[in-house]
Amino acid sequence: MAILRFPRALTLIACLALVPCLEGARADDAPPPPPAPTGAVVPGGNTVTAPIVGADRDSHGCIGSAGYSWCAAEGECVRSWELARKLSLEEGEAAFTRYCTTGRK
Repeated sequence: MAILRFPRALTLIACLALVPCLEGARADDAPPPPPAPTGAVVPGGNTVTAPIVGADRDSHGCIGSAGYSWCAAEGECVRSWELARKLSLEEGEAAFTRYCTTGRK
């Protein structure tokens, strides 16, 4: 196998040709960092104040964003579709409300 040898001047020219390309890659060209998680302290000492997922509890402690609603007949937070399947209730909000307020299917 033959080894190619380049004159030093040609090697230097090739290296100098890359300098403009490398100068274009600066740290300020980097993409912005991902957003900080809620409640995190970010540079400068500021705290991110976006709402925390799952922090939307109602007066009974039910987490609405997770699909839970209060059902007095059950005495606990339930998901309407899970309760409908468990008790063979009709689909829909009306059947859920009727059962949870009166205890009747």
